[in-house]
Amino acid sequence: MNGTKLAGRYELAGLIGAGGMGEVWRGRDLALERDVAVKLISRPGDDKLALRLRAEARAAASLTDPHVVSVHDVGETSLDGRTVVYLVMELVHGRPLGEKGGRVAVEDAVRWGVQICEGLQAAHGAGIVHRDIKPANILLTDAGRIKICDFGIARQSGLQGLTTTGSVTGTPAYMSPEQARGEELDARSDLYGLGCVLYELLTGAPPFSGTGWEILAQHANQAPVPARARRPEVPVGLNRLVLQLLSKDVADRPPSAADTAELLRAVLGPADRRGPAPQPTPTARDAAGRTTRTAAERPGRVREPGPVPRPAPGSRPGPGPGAPSPKSSEPSASSEPPKSSEPSKSSKSSKPAEAAAPNDPIVTNMSVGASWLGFLLPAVSATGQLVGFGVMSGFWAGVMGLAIGFVVWFSSLLVGERDWVSPFGALLSLATGVVVLVSLLLAPHVPWWEACLAGVGIFLVLLFAAFGMRRVVIAVSRAKESEAAVLAGDVGMAAGVLAAWLLLARTELVVPGALGVGAGCWLLFGCVTGWLMPRRRRRR
Repeated sequence: MNGTKLAGRYELAGLIGAGGMGEVWRGRDLALERDVAVKLISRPGDDKLALRLRAEARAAASLTDPHVVSVHDVGETSLDGRTVVYLVMELVHGRPLGEKGGRVAVEDAVRWGVQICEGLQAAHGAGIVHRDIKPANILLTDAGRIKICDFGIARQSGLQGLTTTGSVTGTPAYMSPEQARGEELDARSDLYGLGCVLYELLTGAPPFSGTGWEILAQHANQAPVPARARRPEVPVGLNRLVLQLLSKDVADRPPSAADTAELLRAVLGPADRRGPAPQPTPTARDAAGRTTRTAAERPGRVREPGPVPRPAPGSRPGPGPGAPSPKSSEPSASSEPPKSSEPSKSSKSSKPAEAAAPNDPIVTNMSVGASWLGFLLPAVSATGQLVGFGVMSGFWAGVMGLAIGFVVWFSSLLVGERDWVSPFGALLSLATGVVVLVSLLLAPHVPWWEACLAGVGIFLVLLFAAFGMRRVVIAVSRAKESEAAVLAGDVGMAAGVLAAWLLLARTELVVPGALGVGAGCWLLFGCVTGWLMPRRRRRR
């Protein structure tokens, strides 16, 4: 379509990119003699997409901020015999943050974060929630300026629009928990998306990964691994701020984008700040117009992952002679890369998870109470079953129960955040498969290949059952972290497999009945253990 003219005014000159909302073309405004970007709707027959494009134009056109892509015009025209909706906007010479890939310098992530906050504050001040903050919608110009684009699913707060309560629209990897649940959103949902973007800039990957529904479940229920655990040079204060932005409870996030920008400036040294930081206000209004109290005005509010230190009143650095104004966002070409300031003494008392190694699940997610449950419950269950079936005397049954409890507990120490089965689960599955294999090989009239098939099949079935039990425990109990769910599943697995073994060995119960009882014990003990898991205490 090169050379095509829209409405007799905008000439298309080359395709820039395409996405879910349509195609973006480089163009020329013949009336004003300027280069522009033109977005064309991909499926003009879809009236809802056309309306969303118009909504994007209305939302972005009302914003005048150097960190928001300007919108010039919107309209409909006939193109190749079909009606298309077009959006004409500022042509940005740069690329999305999503194309950079990998980690960036901490100082760059902070400076870009400040500029994103300034653009969001302009939108939120106009009553607009972006609803899809992600690296692909944040452009970095060749001059180093950040610009937010694609307000295609934005909505003015308090107005009924194309996305309403109960619908889920956005990108799963960057969705806030309330957005994943289809709830009403305010400006703090965009701050959660900002937290995801900062996390990815600092660590090279979003906070959560997996399929779409798995990511949404993790946003709603699972705490992210701290950025410092994946990249130790991340300053403690910045690590806490990112975790605060990623809080599940909107009340635990910063009250506004302006406050977030102020906290980001505090991470950099005074020489790196782009002008004076605004004085924190006692209250802030979210995008819906509701007054939101700051952390200091919410007595008794327990925050997770802990408060982020704010600059003391009166300590704002002045701009000084020749210093750039707060609205200036162009970094000096001759300035040296800024260096992050040393963590304050108060930062050194942060929770242990911030300094933990990436694969240290004991520090990040497992509590002492959960570990004790993982030891005592399988020990008591095994002892009771061995005594009840008359396999061992009370003393030796207790010794065997304690041994099983210790193995389950020790296995839980080796489980990582993304592990779907524990060493104990794998070992017990393998042992069960070997027992079935040997038993069938010794049984008369059973071909050896059937014995081998049954042994391998039992091993694989138990492994997948362990994975399924983890998902069930997360869904129905208080063990929302993956490691705690695996531990609860191990407790149930120990009880269920042992029950099936003993029923087959000591009673006349047929195989399907014994397996059914074992599966029931597994489910019961796993879910009960999950419900008994202590909730992790939030730190002030």
